[in-house]
Amino acid sequence: MRTKPMSRTTRSDVLQAVLWAVVLHAGLMFFIIGGLSWFVRTPQPVPVVEAVIINDVDGRLGAARKKAEAEAAQQAAQKKAEQERLQREQAEAEAAEQARVQRQREEQARAEAEQKAREEAAEQARKAAEEAKRKAAEEAERKRQEEAARKKAEEEAKRKAEEERKRKEAEAKRKAEEEAKRKAEEERKRKAEVERKRREEAERKAREAAEAEARRKALLEALGEEEGSREQAAERSRWQDVVYTRIKNAWLRPPGLPEGLKCDLRVRILPNGEVISAKVEASSGNRLFDDSALAAVNKASPLPPPPAGLRDALVFEFNPDNS
Repeated sequence: MRTKPMSRTTRSDVLQAVLWAVVLHAGLMFFIIGGLSWFVRTPQPVPVVEAVIINDVDGRLGAARKKAEAEAAQQAAQKKAEQERLQREQAEAEAAEQARVQRQREEQARAEAEQKAREEAAEQARKAAEEAKRKAAEEAERKRQEEAARKKAEEEAKRKAEEERKRKEAEAKRKAEEEAKRKAEEERKRKAEVERKRREEAERKAREAAEAEARRKALLEALGEEEGSREQAAERSRWQDVVYTRIKNAWLRPPGLPEGLKCDLRVRILPNGEVISAKVEASSGNRLFDDSALAAVNKASPLPPPPAGLRDALVFEFNPDNS
């Protein structure tokens, strides 16, 4: 926007000056005419004198008019000169303004170009940064996936190794159990065979003892039954005392077992003193004591051979606390 200097005369100033000049001249003429008519007080004016006065007034008016016209012409010339000056100044100002606008446009265009270049460079930098960030994120994601795959493979390998270990342990346990069962079965069969042979041997010995007993009885019958029976009873009593003492010495008191317990035992003994069976005829009421009594019988085997006349099983009261 173009602005005018405060010291320059504008068109409105010129018009205002011309208007004031016209008003002043009109006022002056009014003052001259009115003043003359006020000062002239002749009741009967003289024609010649009046003519002179009129002519003088006309001359003054003509001079004032000429002066006003001259001043108006001068003012018009000044106005024209001022207008021409203003036009020159306006043209110069417009040229300067155009030059300034052109420079401003060029500077703005240069600034816009520089700004555009900066924006393009910033955009390229941003895109490059985003691309680098994207590549970095892709690389990080790739590494993360590789690490996850590696960990998964390791976990899978550990899981399979653990499963294989458990499978081998289970297999080894199964084989050990099967081997233990096989050995237990073999041991059971061996013990059963040993027991079978022992029973056969016991039965054989029993048959032989029975046969010997039959022969002995036949001999006793020949010598006299009464005397033999007394001797047999005494021998049986002595033998029972020895057997009871052996079993009592073999007995071990279980921890916490109360005193005063007793039970009746039935024991079958071979002629050589080997115990072939033992069971509780009358329980003490304490399973632990009963089992300990049977264990003492088996521990004391073989017992002293029974007297020749003993054919039935031995039944006696086991009371270890009774001395």
